[in-house]
Amino acid sequence: MPGALVCLLAATVAGNTSSRNHDVLIALVLVALSTAAAIAGPRLTSPTRPERTHRQRLLLVFFWIACVILTLVAGADLVANG
Repeated sequence: MPGALVCLLAATVAGNTSSRNHDVLIALVLVALSTAAAIAGPRLTSPTRPERTHRQRLLLVFFWIACVILTLVAGADLVANG
């Protein structure tokens, strides 16, 4: 959680202090950081993989797909509208 707040604060500062519009670059960096954290975070904090039921795995996959779709739509909107 503190890492997310640091990323949010850094993105806000970078967006407000830059003379040019860097919204797309900031969004891409945040997506890359969040993807790396989602992949590496559980491996760094837990020595064993948690046991999940079939329903939990299905919901997790659904959540990932929904997040990817929302990210792509938001990125396309950001690129199209500047």
